[in-house]
Amino acid sequence: MKHKNIMALILVLLLMFSTIVAAAASDPAVVIISPASETVVCSDSLLISVKITKPETIKVSLYEEKQVVGDQLVPVDVNNLDALQKAAGAVDAQTSGAAAKFVDQEIMVPETFTSTNTLSFYTKQINNVTPGLYKLQVETIDGTGKVLYSTQNLVAVKGVISETEKTDLFETNQSGISQFLQNLLKTIFG
Repeated sequence: MKHKNIMALILVLLLMFSTIVAAAASDPAVVIISPASETVVCSDSLLISVKITKPETIKVSLYEEKQVVGDQLVPVDVNNLDALQKAAGAVDAQTSGAAAKFVDQEIMVPETFTSTNTLSFYTKQINNVTPGLYKLQVETIDGTGKVLYSTQNLVAVKGVISETEKTDLFETNQSGISQFLQNLLKTIFG
């Protein structure tokens, strides 16, 4: 019985300390709402939305991840899943010998935003975005500009979906529950 209590105590302590270590990587008071991490956006614009739950200053940057091919920078082909997986590894490793080399190309001039309330939102819409892989970086900074926390999200932009692609979504052969739900949605929304 004594051993079980000690094991339970050790397990609780491990869980407590692992949560603290995981929370130290990013600011818990700063949450990127949009674009969500590792999502695909079918549009020619990006909406950046960051929620701040205490008075702090953030710096927001947006980069397009360009792939180095020979001596040229080319957009990442977001239709190729392998390229996205390599990109995620390359962004995390940042030139640590990853299979693919990527370079950050600045899309917007980094902006700072200071929240004086216990709940604030930073929002900005970026228009005329071309298909590719983008990295949103949000840093919590102090009064001297020193980075305290940093969070980044990767998002794949495919561009605007054509009308034929939209109709193809409902024209695939399906059976069972998927077909039933599809037909129900068609009758409700037309």
